[in-house]
Amino acid sequence: MKISPTALFGLLAACAASGYAGYYYGHSQTAESATTAANAKHSANTSGKNPSSSSSAGENISLASLLKGPGAPDADLLALWAKSLNAKDCPDLVKQLQAAKGGLARDAVLEAVLKSWAKSDPQGLLGAADKLTSPRLREGGVDVALKTWAAKDPAAALQWLKDNPGTASTAATAARYDAAIAGYTATDPKGAFDVVSALGEGNDHDRQDKADALHALTDTLAQSGQFDVAQQLLGTLPAGTTRDDAYDHFAESFAASSPTDATAWATALTDPAERQRMEGHVVDAWASSDPLAAATWATQIDQQALANADPNAPKDPVNGPGMLLANAILSWSQDDLDGPGQFLNQQPASPNKDRAVAIFAMHVGQEDPETAAKWLGTVSDPKIRDGVTMVVALQMYQQDPATFTNFMSSNDQMNDTQKQSLTQMVPMLSTSMTALKAMSGKGDPMSNIMESALTGKSSMLNSMMRARGQPGSTGGNPFNRGPAANPAATGQ
Repeated sequence: MKISPTALFGLLAACAASGYAGYYYGHSQTAESATTAANAKHSANTSGKNPSSSSSAGENISLASLLKGPGAPDADLLALWAKSLNAKDCPDLVKQLQAAKGGLARDAVLEAVLKSWAKSDPQGLLGAADKLTSPRLREGGVDVALKTWAAKDPAAALQWLKDNPGTASTAATAARYDAAIAGYTATDPKGAFDVVSALGEGNDHDRQDKADALHALTDTLAQSGQFDVAQQLLGTLPAGTTRDDAYDHFAESFAASSPTDATAWATALTDPAERQRMEGHVVDAWASSDPLAAATWATQIDQQALANADPNAPKDPVNGPGMLLANAILSWSQDDLDGPGQFLNQQPASPNKDRAVAIFAMHVGQEDPETAAKWLGTVSDPKIRDGVTMVVALQMYQQDPATFTNFMSSNDQMNDTQKQSLTQMVPMLSTSMTALKAMSGKGDPMSNIMESALTGKSSMLNSMMRARGQPGSTGGNPFNRGPAANPAATGQ
C-alpha cells in the first residue's frame, strides 16, 4: 500500500496531536549526567590483442580478463581499459556484451563502454540508444552523451531531445534534459540559464522540471567553483518558490564544494529570514562530509543568534533562533552516535543544545532507549523534554515492554497523572506508528515528525506546537501541560 508524503505527514501530525492531548507534563528536576550511547580493451577472440592501434596501456587488457570474475572488475583496471577504446569499436563491443551472460562484471564493463562511447561520439551513441536493452545503463549512457554534446552544441543537443522523446520514463526524460543543461552550463552558464528560466510553470510537473533543471545548473557551477556566477544568475529570478528552491539547492551545492566560502556567504546575507534558511542548508550539507566542523560552526552561529535575540520576545521551542546545531546533530547522528555524544557532552547548557540533545536522544533511543532517557534528563526546556520523552518511551516499549514498565515505575520526573497517561497512550501509539512505518518505509515516524519540528522544517507541526493552550487542557500546545515551568530549574 502506498501513501503520499502529504497524506502521511498529515496522519503523523494527527497521531502526534492526539497523543499529546492526553499527556500532562510539568514536573521537572535535575537528572544525572548523560553518557554517550554505544559506546581491457576489447577482443573478439579474448586473446588480449586489440583491434585498435592505440598505444595506451589499456591495450594489454583483454575483455575476457575483465569478465572472468563473478564480481565487478577492478575499477582502476577497467578505467584504464575504457580509456583505450575507440568510438568505432564501441558498437561491436556493446553488441557482444549485450549478448553475454548478465552479472556485475558484464554490467560494469558495458557501462564503461557506453560512457566511453558517449564521450567520444555522443551522437553515435544517441543514434543507437533504442538498441540498448538495459534501461539503467542506457539512460546513463544517454545522459553522458547529451551532457558532452550540449557542451559543444547545446542547440543541437536540445533539439535532439525534442525530436526524440522515445519511450523513456518521465523521470528518465527529465534526467536527460538536466544532463543537457549541465553540459550547456559548463561552457555557457548565461545561455543555459536563459533557456531554463524561460521554462513554464503552469502545473506542478512543469514547476518540478524547472526546479530540477536549475539544480543541474547550480550543481555544475558549484562543482567548477563559479559561485559568484551562480549567485548573479539566481538573483535575476523573480521572487517566489522557484527562486527560493533554487537558492536552497545552491546553498547545499556550495557547501558541499567549499564549506568555508559557503558559510561566509550565508552569514553575510542581510535578510534575517533568508540568512537563517541558507545557514540551515549550508550546515546540512557540510555535516554530511565534516560533521564536527559543521557542528562547531553551528554552535558559534547559534550563540550569536541567541545573543542578538529580542529578550522580550516570547520563547519558541521549535522556531526560535539557534537551530543550526540541531540540524548538524540530526545529520551527524544518522551514522554515528559516539561523535555527536562526545561533542554535546562538551557543550554548556543552552536553548540550542536542548534541541540538539533532544534530536540526539531520539537517535540513541533507536538502539538504547534507557540511555536516551538519561540524555533527556539534561534538557532544560520542559516543552522540548516532555515531548521527546514520549518518543523515547515509545521506542522503549517497541523494543522491550518490560523495560518500558520498569522505566515508568522508577521515573521520578513524572507525576502519577503523567505516568498513567503515558502508560495508556504508548501501546496505542505503537500500533499506529508500526502501521505508518510499514506504509512509508522511512525510519521511525514519531522521531521523524519531532525532528522536523525541532529543526524548523515542519510548518504544519510548528503551528500545532506553537498554538497556545491552557495548562491541563486537552487542546492547544502539546508541550504546554501542567503548571508553568520554573525558570530557575530550566535555565531559561
